[in-house]
Amino acid sequence: MQMMNKHSKYSVPANTVANTLNAVHTANIVNTADTASPVNTANPANTAKVTSATNTPKVVNTPSKTVSNASSNVPRVKRFIAALCIIGVLPALSACGDNFPTAQDLRSQAQGAGLTQQDLAPHTDLSGEFSGAGASSQQAVMESWIAGFQASNTDIAIGYDPSGSGAGVNTFLMGASAWAGSDAVLSDEQLAQSSSVCAVGQAFDVPVMISPIAVIVNLPGVVGQDQHIVMDANTLANVFNGTITRWNDRRLQALNPQFNLPDLPVTVVHRSDKSGTTLNFVSYLKDAAAGQWQYDLSENWPNNVGQGAKGTSGVVATVQQAAGTIGYADYSQIGKLATVALSVNSSQPPVAVSVEGATKALEDSHIDQKRSQNNRVIVQVNHTTDKPGAYPIVLVSYAIACTQYSNASTTQFMRVWLDYITSERGQALASRNAGTAPLPHNLRERVAQSVQAIEAPAAPASSAVPDLPDSPNNQSASKL
Repeated sequence: MQMMNKHSKYSVPANTVANTLNAVHTANIVNTADTASPVNTANPANTAKVTSATNTPKVVNTPSKTVSNASSNVPRVKRFIAALCIIGVLPALSACGDNFPTAQDLRSQAQGAGLTQQDLAPHTDLSGEFSGAGASSQQAVMESWIAGFQASNTDIAIGYDPSGSGAGVNTFLMGASAWAGSDAVLSDEQLAQSSSVCAVGQAFDVPVMISPIAVIVNLPGVVGQDQHIVMDANTLANVFNGTITRWNDRRLQALNPQFNLPDLPVTVVHRSDKSGTTLNFVSYLKDAAAGQWQYDLSENWPNNVGQGAKGTSGVVATVQQAAGTIGYADYSQIGKLATVALSVNSSQPPVAVSVEGATKALEDSHIDQKRSQNNRVIVQVNHTTDKPGAYPIVLVSYAIACTQYSNASTTQFMRVWLDYITSERGQALASRNAGTAPLPHNLRERVAQSVQAIEAPAAPASSAVPDLPDSPNNQSASKL
């Protein structure tokens, strides 16, 4: 079974996925995967003008366990994937036919994704299907984490719908997913609402991913993929607030004497959906360029400048389409686009976007102790740091979960799942495969305390992964 391509043309509304995943738990869905027709909701082919790319895939990797032909009942895991096939989320996967993946298939998939033995999660005795929804910025790391968890826990199927932070939180608060991924922490209102889906108390949020937010540009023939156009915070704010409208503006040219900037309109590309990435980006502008950025903080884009695109991949694809565009996106998903280097301190060289730069900025940040109560761990990024080499536009992305669920299996799963993805092992995997910054040691210890507060005891777990076959390309014991 192959992974779903990040740029799949199939797109299904988040509420459709959420409702279907939720229905699997309550309805006896028969196996219609063999006859279900794929639902292609792709947009028409791109025209010559700049169009917003909205073809974000809605589920990342939903493998299942082996199915016995002798069984008269359709196992729950098979029904889970069958339901996804029905709504067209998995039309390109072999799982939508008779060939459901075996344990060996899942391990081969992990091997194909570049995972080594030490990347895999510990084995547990859990089984079943579990779904999350939320931040599209987490899509790349989820692919790696799901593969690493599935390879050693082949009786578990995990789905993740990268519908955006806002949509994912709504799905979680409806009780239609076990957890949410979000680039923004829960509001007081959302916290109160979460008590209706958590068996005990309210939900909590813990950081699981740290990544710089890249400011991406498309100026072909001017700025190459290994080059950077320089902006300071005020100039960047004036681009995104619509004050600077052409690339040869004197303020841009003064910061970039090495380039002959073109007389070309600046086309801002921003998120059209409710997005924690937007919140993190405008938080930087408000803190670092307060005089030029007068808008209130929000997960929704605050002005009418430019055009919107749905999801991280939508922004990236839209910027890729036409010259003169500029947008913002999680660094791990920008491909080969050129980026903005930030002039943070006039006495220091401009700082290009990098994982190392984000790590340095985080080292100069702190935990918000006032809001980090009841197992919540909330990071306050220092957007005005002048630490040498620090890149201050940093995305801290969270997992939102309950300390106890009405379903004991979900409680047990969430404890081992969050423990894995926030562990040194899980963070190293994300850093290598998705280009994120690992959680610093002290922050990871604080997160571990919150994860251990999930109340139901976890299923027995070994400290080692099961024995797996060596890679035919590398007979090293560390390989799958």
